[in-house]
Amino acid sequence: MTVALELGRAGHKVSLLEGGGEDWSADSQDIYQGTVIGDEYFDLDVTRLRYFGGSSNHWDGWCRTLDAVDFEPKPATPAARWPIAKTDLDPYLTRASDILELDPIAADEVVDAEVGIRRIDFTFSPPVRFADKYRDALDASDLIAYALDANVMRIATDGARVTGLEVRDADGTAHEVRAWHYVLACGGIENSRLLLWSNAVQNGALAPGPMPLGRYWMEHPNFTLAQAIVPTAYADRRTFFSPTAGAIRAMGTLNCGIRFERMGQGAANRLVCDLTEAAPRLGGWAAGLVGRGEACAARVRALWELEPVPENRIALSAGATDRFGMPLTELHWRKTELDFETARQTVLAFGRHLVAQDLGRLKLED
Repeated sequence: MTVALELGRAGHKVSLLEGGGEDWSADSQDIYQGTVIGDEYFDLDVTRLRYFGGSSNHWDGWCRTLDAVDFEPKPATPAARWPIAKTDLDPYLTRASDILELDPIAADEVVDAEVGIRRIDFTFSPPVRFADKYRDALDASDLIAYALDANVMRIATDGARVTGLEVRDADGTAHEVRAWHYVLACGGIENSRLLLWSNAVQNGALAPGPMPLGRYWMEHPNFTLAQAIVPTAYADRRTFFSPTAGAIRAMGTLNCGIRFERMGQGAANRLVCDLTEAAPRLGGWAAGLVGRGEACAARVRALWELEPVPENRIALSAGATDRFGMPLTELHWRKTELDFETARQTVLAFGRHLVAQDLGRLKLED
C-alpha cells in the first residue's frame, strides 16, 4: 500500500493485487499453511495474515531502526553480507515514521563502557492498521486500482524480463495482468515461494544460475535466559539492553537485545533466598534493594540476530499444494552454534555489568 500510494502521488498508474479478501477467511488463510523442518516454530498459517492490510492487522507496533553493525559481514559467514549500509536507509526514516505514526526513538545510551553495554529503546506505532488508515486514499485515487482475491500464481518471463502475471480470483478464474514494472511485496516467506514456483515451472528462466532464492531465511528467537534482581527502572516494557558494536566485534557474536519482564514479590523473595544461600552478605544487600523498591525480580528475555546460513531456507513442498495447485511452503531452519553462543555471551556480559556496577545479580537458566 505504501509503494502504491507513493507511485500514485508521483503520477504513475498502479494496480495493487491483494491475494486475500476484505476480511479474514479460512479459505485465504489456508494458503499460508506449510511445514517446518528443523527447530520448533509457529504454525506458518498463524504467523501472518492474508487479507486486506496484511499482517498489520495483528501487529503490535514495536519499532526500532536497525543498527549499523547489523549490515557488517558476520564473523562465521563473511560472504553473506548486505549490499547496503544503514546510512542508505537513514534518509527515509522521517517519512517511514510518519507513515507508522511514530514518536522519535530515543538515542542509545552506553551504560557500561568497560563491559560494552548500551541501553536501547523502542517506539510504538498505535499500531497503524494499513487497511483502516489508507483505504480512503486508495479509493480516492484516480491512478490506483486495487483488486481483492487476486491470487498471483506465476510471474511469467521471456528469460530477459517479466512479461506478465498469471492471477486467479477466488473461484479459480484465470486472469492475466501486465505492467511496465512489477513490485513483489508478499513478505519474506511468500516472496520466496512465488519466485521459486515461477522459476520451477519455467525451467529456471526467471532466476537463472546460482541465485539463492529462498535461502538465508532468518527469525529473531525469543527466549528466557535467566532470572534476575535488577533495578526497577530496567523492567520497562520498551527498554532493552544490547552489547555495543565494539563488544559484538570483540566477542565475535551477532547482535542481541535483552529486556526484563517484572515478576512478583514471591519471585523476588525466592531469588533473594537463593542468593543468600550462596552468598549471605550479597543476599542481605539484595533484600535491602528489593525492600526499598530500588530493585525487583525479573525474567531476562532475549531476542537476537541469527547467523545467515544458506541451509536455513524457504522451499516448495514435494506433495502438498494450496487450492490453486501451487506447492505449499517448507521452512527449513535450525539455530547454529553461533546463534546459541550469541545469546550466551550477551547474557554473561550483562551479568558482568550488573556485578561491576553493583546493580543486581543474574541467575542463569540451564
